[in-house]
Amino acid sequence: MAILWDFEKTSPPYTKSYLEIACQLKAILSPYGVIVQFRVYASKGIGMLPQDERCDLQLTGCNYVDCPTMSNKDVADNIIIVDAMQFTFMCPEGVTLCFITGDVDYSYMLTVLQKPKWLKIVISKDLLQSKLDVKYDLKFSWEADVLEMQTTTLTPKKFLK
Repeated sequence: MAILWDFEKTSPPYTKSYLEIACQLKAILSPYGVIVQFRVYASKGIGMLPQDERCDLQLTGCNYVDCPTMSNKDVADNIIIVDAMQFTFMCPEGVTLCFITGDVDYSYMLTVLQKPKWLKIVISKDLLQSKLDVKYDLKFSWEADVLEMQTTTLTPKKFLK
C-alpha cells in the first residue's frame, strides 16, 4: 500500500500530532494491505517545518516530499499523480493506493485506475463526498475517521478483493 498525503489541503489541526494522525491512519488502513510507502507532499520547505514536527513525521515512517513552486500551485498534486502511477506500474500483481486529499484534483486519475487488483482508498474532507463518489473503492472521512472529530464513522462504499 502507498499512502499519498496532500498535506497542504489536509493538514492536521494543532490539537493532533503527526504521530497521533499516523497511528489512526494505520489503524484504519491496516485491513487493506501492508504500508510500503507513506509520503506527505507539501510546498512548505523542510527547513520551514519546526524540528518537533519533522521528528514526528520521521517517527511515523512518513517521507516528506518537498514540492517547491515558483508559480504553479498544483505542483504537489502533479507529483502525487506521478508517484501513484509509478507505484501501480511497479506492482502489476495488485496494489492499494490511499489518497489523503482536500480537493478533487485526483478524480480523473482515480477513474482511469480501474483494474480489479487496484484498490483505491480516499480519505477526504466531508465536503468532497459527493464530488469523489464514483472514483474510489473505499472512502473515509478526514474529520470523523482520522481526526475523530465526530462520534460516527463512515461506512466504506465497497471493498473489492
